[in-house]
Amino acid sequence: MTAHIDPGSPPTRPVVEELVAAYAELSGRTDGPEFRAWLAERLEISHDSRYERYWHLLARVGGQEAPPALSPAVAWLTAALRAA
Repeated sequence: MTAHIDPGSPPTRPVVEELVAAYAELSGRTDGPEFRAWLAERLEISHDSRYERYWHLLARVGGQEAPPALSPAVAWLTAALRAA
């Protein structure tokens, strides 16, 4: 993602396959077109930069290091799922 890799390009397929398999296993579902559409929709719904900002501010107030931003990774995976 930091290398600006096109989410629809063939070299991304193994990464997407591995991530989708992990999501399917964790959710107790079977990978397939319906699951991938569901996952893309869930990622889009839950992708709200305000949550990320909240956690960043909470860490700062608590004197902790802010967690790494997940927004770029979530946006990339969603785009890869839509491109497949």
